[in-house]
Amino acid sequence: LRASALGPVQIMFPRVARRAELDAARELFDRCRLELEQEGVPVGEVPIGVMIEVPSAALLAEHFARAADFFSVGTNDLTQLTLAADRSDALLAECADPLDPSILRLLALTAKAAVGARIPLSMCGDMAADPMALPVVLGLGYERLSIPCDAVHLVAEAIRRVPRSEAVQTAEAMVALVLADGVLEKF
Repeated sequence: LRASALGPVQIMFPRVARRAELDAARELFDRCRLELEQEGVPVGEVPIGVMIEVPSAALLAEHFARAADFFSVGTNDLTQLTLAADRSDALLAECADPLDPSILRLLALTAKAAVGARIPLSMCGDMAADPMALPVVLGLGYERLSIPCDAVHLVAEAIRRVPRSEAVQTAEAMVALVLADGVLEKF
C-alpha cells in the first residue's frame, strides 16, 4: 500500500478457494489502507486480484468476479489440483494434462465470469506458453499471457497463425468434448 503512492501496484491473492476468503482478505486490506490514511501516509489506487488456481475458485468465478478487480489463472496448479496429479511425480505427470476437458471447462467458466464482470483476465503456467494449446487459450478469451522470455518468439508466431474466429471455434469444440483423448485428436 505504501508503494502505491509511488506508482502502479496490484495485489493478487493466491490459492483462494472460497469467496469468504477473498472477502476476509479485502477486509484486512481495507483496514490497512484506513490505518495508513489515518496516519497521513499517501496511498494510491490498488486493484485487488485473485489467482484462480483452485478448482472451487474456477467453479465460483462468477462470485469472485464481483469482488475482484482482475483474475490471473495459474494453469499448472489448477491442472494438478483438478486432476489430482502431481506434476513432480514421474508416474503421475502425464496425467496432468491441461487440455483435459475438465480443465478447459474450468478455464471457460473463469473467462466467462471475467468477461461478464469486465475485469482483466490473464493466464500463467505452462499452458500459456504451449503453442499447441494457444488456439484454445485465445479462443476462450485469454489475451494476457505470462510466459518465460525464451518462449516469446514461439508464442507470438503461434498467435499470428490462428485467426480469432478459428480460435473461438476450436475452444468451443474442445470444451464440448467429454474425453481427454478427444481433445488430443482435435490437434
